Amino acid sequence: MIYEDIFLQDKETRLAILNWLKDNDIKIFHLVRLNFLEALVSRKRMSLHNISHENISSISKNKVDVEGRVEISVHEIKEYCVRQTMYRNSIDLHFLNATTIHYETIFSDYNLVLKELQVEERAMDIKMKKLNRRNLRNSITNYDEVSNFNISEEL
Repeated sequence: MIYEDIFLQDKETRLAILNWLKDNDIKIFHLVRLNFLEALVSRKRMSLHNISHENISSISKNKVDVEGRVEISVHEIKEYCVRQTMYRNSIDLHFLNATTIHYETIFSDYNLVLKELQVEERAMDIKMKKLNRRNLRNSITNYDEVSNFNISEEL
């Protein structure tokens, strides 16, 4: 799986990583969310509350609100959408044979990944659980303010 963190590196490091992946013919699976706003809410909430799939068990024991609400400005959404679009376009540019996997359909896409890797199909063994089961209206404190943001008009 390729993560956008590669594209946050300085140019020399980024190019070294990208070239190594290409030179070694590494199969790229690009995991993305279909909904930019859901992705931004998730990232912001995880950052604000120091929540991740790795530390969820200790957080749950300490009764931390893993479904904490966040406030997001329209400017933040626009910046995030622009960065994500540039990042996704970079993946397409650098890796013509990358396979895009959607976070929302990862369970149904799992056998596609196995097939591409020439591995026998099997059931996905899930260790992670969804950390925030709320809809966006209940996850964003200023939802009414940002709900009319139209990504396609802004990009």
